[in-house]
Parts: sequence; structure tokens; C-alpha cells
Amino acid sequence: SAEFREQLRKGDMATSLAGLRNTTGKSDDCTAVEQSMLRDLERTGRQMQRITVRCRETAFTSGAFWAQANLLSGGILRQMDLFVHGMRDFHDRSGKA
Repeated sequence: SAEFREQLRKGDMATSLAGLRNTTGKSDDCTAVEQSMLRDLERTGRQMQRITVRCRETAFTSGAFWAQANLLSGGILRQMDLFVHGMRDFHDRSGKA
């Protein structure tokens, strides 16, 4: 809806996702595979938001944490270009539906 798009433009992900939660995975119009994908997209959005905020925390101090975080974040960064390209393509296709 136009309201949903406006919330996204304003960066109001929490409200947007809350609205989607009321419809995601509950529609008889979607197949099981489609419902699974919608849940994956919802979880990915929530985790991206959470990690974005947590990256700014200053409570991380141990060398063991930083070593593991460096390996994990490096793996994520290596996947980002493919992920972004895939999401843009998927978003474009969903907008045409």
C-alpha cells in the first residue's frame, strides 16, 4: 500500500514489519514455499536492523570476540554484493507483480 511504502521511505522498519507480521505467512493465497520465503525475508530484515544497532555497541572487549567477529563479518561482507544484487532483482520482480 502507499502507507507501507511511505513507512519504508521514512525508515520506519519496525512499524512496517509489524504490519507485515499481521499478514505474512497467514494468507491462504500463498503456497508453503512462498510463506517460507516471506518468513525468511521478515527475519532477515529484523536481524539486519538488530545487527546494525549492535555494531555500534562498546561492550565488546575480548580478543576472542573480536577474532570471531572479524571472521564472521568478513564472510558476510563477501556475500553482500550477491545478496544486494539478488534482493534488488527480487524487489524489482515483486514490484511488477
